[in-house]
Amino acid sequence: MYGVDINSEYLQECAARYENLNGILECLCVDLSNENTILPYADMVIANLLVEYIGYECFKKIVTQIKPKYVSCIIQINIDDSFVSDSPYLHVLEHLDIVHHQVEEDGLVASMENVSYRLLLKKEHTLPNGKKLVRLDFQC
Repeated sequence: MYGVDINSEYLQECAARYENLNGILECLCVDLSNENTILPYADMVIANLLVEYIGYECFKKIVTQIKPKYVSCIIQINIDDSFVSDSPYLHVLEHLDIVHHQVEEDGLVASMENVSYRLLLKKEHTLPNGKKLVRLDFQC
């Protein structure tokens, strides 16, 4: 099992928290937007709240490189105008606009169909802060 993130401190915390997965969980610190990134094969990719940061094209490139049978994504749909909710931590998140890509359900489904993945499941969960999480599961 692989855990992939750009933040090495987050990965260290993840490995420490799931110490019982030592020898099973391998944490990889990589920048997925780097064209030279090589990731190992996996049967399934779970990409929750990721596509918003790397965009459709980069995500398709990663999926076609890994070649999983299944891909599960959760994307955030903004019902109101704001990508980031009001919070005492807003100052930490204020620079997210630099890397944020607007992701829509239809756009992600079309992108995945473009690389031979078909939609298997869709689930929605409306949040109280003017946002909605949409889970989309795909199969190759």
